[in-house]
Amino acid sequence: MDDTLAQLLHHFQFTNGEAMVYSALILHGPSSAAQLSAQTSMHRTNIYDIVEGLHAKGFVSQHTQKGVTIYAGTDPNEFLERCMAHQHRVENLIPRLRTLRKGPDDEFSVELHHGIEGLHLMLQQMAASHGPVIGLDVTPSLILRHPMLWQACTDKRELRSAEDRLIVDEVSPPLGGSWRVVRTAHTRKNDCAIFCFGTTVCHYIHGDEPAVIMVANKDIAETFRKEFAIIWDLASSKKP
Repeated sequence: MDDTLAQLLHHFQFTNGEAMVYSALILHGPSSAAQLSAQTSMHRTNIYDIVEGLHAKGFVSQHTQKGVTIYAGTDPNEFLERCMAHQHRVENLIPRLRTLRKGPDDEFSVELHHGIEGLHLMLQQMAASHGPVIGLDVTPSLILRHPMLWQACTDKRELRSAEDRLIVDEVSPPLGGSWRVVRTAHTRKNDCAIFCFGTTVCHYIHGDEPAVIMVANKDIAETFRKEFAIIWDLASSKKP
C-alpha cells in the first residue's frame, strides 16, 4: 500500500491495519476474510478484528453469500461527505465559541515607528481604511514636508469616504480631496497631530526626527471620536 495513502487515511483515525484492509477492498472489490488475508498478508484472525472496527466506523459493509461473509469498502465519496458534514458543524460551532470569549474589542496593541517610514505606514493605513478618518491638530509640517505621501493618501480617501474630517491649524495649506475641514481660530503650538480610523489612534509627532505611535483598541478609538466630535462642534460654531 502506498505510504501517502496510509498517511491520508490516518487523518480519518484509521490504524495501519484498517488502512491496509480498506485499501485492499477498494482495489480488489468485495472480499472474504480469507481473500483479505491473502491480499494483505495479514492473519485471518486479525482481519476479523480490523473489519469489525471499520464496520463500526461506517467504512465497511458486509453481507453473507453462500454461507461466507463478504466485506465491501464504502464508496470513497464517503470521505468527502463526512468532511462537508464536519465543515458544517464547525461553521455552526465557531460563532458559538466566539460568544464565550472576549472579542476583539478588548484587544490592545501599541507600535512605535520612527522616521518617514512611520508616517508612510500611517498614511497607507489611513488610505486603506474603509471607515471615516478624523484628524486633530493637523499642521503644515505634515503636509508640506511630505506632500507626495499626503496627496497619495488623499487621492485614495476620495474613493472611500465623504465623512473624513480634520481640525487643522489656521495656517495649514489647502488639503485637497474631499476632506471636511474646520480651522482653529488661532495657531497653537502643538508637536503632535492625532488621527483615528477604524480601531486605531495614531499620534504623529513631527520634528527633526518624526515618529508615529499607533494604538489599536476599540474603546480608546471610540473615546477619541467622542472628544473629537465635541471639539469639532465647538470649532464649527465659532464665527470667523
